[in-house]
Amino acid sequence: MKNEQNLQMISKQISFLRLAANKIEADISTNHCQLKDALLSSSKVKLHLVERDEARNSFDISIFLSTLANTKKDIIQVFKKVSALKKLFEGEIV
Repeated sequence: MKNEQNLQMISKQISFLRLAANKIEADISTNHCQLKDALLSSSKVKLHLVERDEARNSFDISIFLSTLANTKKDIIQVFKKVSALKKLFEGEIV
């Protein structure tokens, strides 16, 4: 039962990662357009807003990378357990 819960948790983490990646991609694209606009208009206020949004994107990216690392660790733990079970059953069958 615990393995099933682990797999469900990993599935939820992967779903979060997909959504986060899409959001980050959209935010970066939006910031790119805002930066072009700010540079063309030479507006310091607009540049400040772009800087603020870039800082928020950096924070989102750090959360994404942290979650990705944790998900990778969880997947490796599940595979180790599956591998150990496989070896155990193969040993019993032989």
